[in-house]
Amino acid sequence: MQYAIREFDVEAPISLTLPENCSGIAIDVRRGPRPVGFLMGPVAAGSTLTADQIQAWVNRDIETACLEQPVVSAQSERSMPSITIVICTKDHPDLLARCLTSISRLTLPEGYEQPDVLVVDNASRTQETREVALSFPNVRYVLEGQIGLNFARNRALAESRGEILAFIDDDAVVDVNWWNGLRQAWALEPAAGAFTGQTLPYALATEAQITVEKMGGFRKGFLPVVFRERHPSDPLYPCTTIFGNGCNMAFRVDVMRDLGGFDIALDMGAPLPGGGDLDALYSIVRSGHALVYEPQMLIRHEHRPDMEGLRRQIRRSWGTGCMAFLTKMRDTDPMMRNKARQFIYWWIRSMLRQLVDLRREPADMPRPLLLQQFVGAMIGLTGTYGRCRRLAERIRSQAGG
Repeated sequence: MQYAIREFDVEAPISLTLPENCSGIAIDVRRGPRPVGFLMGPVAAGSTLTADQIQAWVNRDIETACLEQPVVSAQSERSMPSITIVICTKDHPDLLARCLTSISRLTLPEGYEQPDVLVVDNASRTQETREVALSFPNVRYVLEGQIGLNFARNRALAESRGEILAFIDDDAVVDVNWWNGLRQAWALEPAAGAFTGQTLPYALATEAQITVEKMGGFRKGFLPVVFRERHPSDPLYPCTTIFGNGCNMAFRVDVMRDLGGFDIALDMGAPLPGGGDLDALYSIVRSGHALVYEPQMLIRHEHRPDMEGLRRQIRRSWGTGCMAFLTKMRDTDPMMRNKARQFIYWWIRSMLRQLVDLRREPADMPRPLLLQQFVGAMIGLTGTYGRCRRLAERIRSQAGG
């Protein structure tokens, strides 16, 4: 099973032909450089979709409001703060090289120099990560010996030379227009504390990767949003997971430093591989700062290629990591305690209802994967955050931090 990924510009429509080894297609719909929609479905191998057929699909499934979004706002022409792009990585030299190559190809506005790029090596076992990083011009390299993603993120926060610190995962590739997308996000709310962007698939070459996208992938919609401390239409806001993804997020450096950086008890590697991005983005909004989501700030993420890896990710990161974040809110933020409890109750009840109703397939994900998420969430409810917090403090104490 394999799906071809193609781009389709509504302002320059073309026909698309599938390779003989593909059983479906995923279409990244654009209007010029702006992503406006994502279409995905089975198509016979080797067949051709005409421009008219694709346009009819676009008209049926993509909101008019998405298609009408401006490509560049007048305000985004203003000079924006300086930026450091950081990649936190461990033992993925090939992925790192691909990611750094994509960053080197960014389309920059006239007068802008290549961005400051920082690689934080989170205790890789060989020297390959260092060698790859230093093979690229204008790339800085630092080694963070305390294993855990949030340890690496905090090292990046300390080492940042830019006023905005943008995180890209090593298994992602930035779109050539990503920089202009970040500039668009900044123009929507220049005083915002954080910015997030759209995430589309890099490849749909395996059953696991196709399954993730059928479940909605990492996509957060194609309309820009400015999140603030309150959301009139969501009674549980901000105790939700709607702000963006850790593989594509940026923060005002001074704001994150004032907030104390990233919680080292979350996203700390093997003990708890998740929750850190959710917590950081929540903290921005909870502290009274705006957070901007802008789809043109686009990356392509390579999902887990094997089903076992996907099951592990859903159980440990989507299940345990997310629940650890929710229990942290419940236990450490008195003003959000009731909302956090309500969200936890709603999430568990929703998963249980879908698992026990054998008459229909669960709405969110296939039942075996939903079971993995449920098991992970139950583990997260057993005091995982508290245990990891104590472990993180021991690690920091042993390192003299």
